[in-house]
Amino acid sequence: SGAVTMWKLLVPSLGHTETEVRLASLGALVQFAEPESHDAIIDMAAAEKDGAVRVQLCLAARKLKLKPLIPTLIEWLEDEAESVIMGAANALRDLSGQNLGTDAAKWTAWWEKNKKE
Repeated sequence: SGAVTMWKLLVPSLGHTETEVRLASLGALVQFAEPESHDAIIDMAAAEKDGAVRVQLCLAARKLKLKPLIPTLIEWLEDEAESVIMGAANALRDLSGQNLGTDAAKWTAWWEKNKKE
């Protein structure tokens, strides 16, 4: 399918200066759901500061089951925006099968016990 090659065209836009471009590119990558694009999405999350984009990254983590984003999602539990905090908590719940709410300390302790070395 075209998704096999199209996702590669979108990856550079994940770092664009315009929020709308990053959101659109992320949305398209989630729709393509091409596993090879997951590393680019994970890298994007590590650098992302915009709350709206972070919320969409939380949804992407849930849909694509991006467990490598767990440490980043735990960090986002301390974001200023309630929407980011709730998005991160929901993504963590879905990815882990745990329901530790929005308490970053509880999630950090859980992660330290459960991450693969």
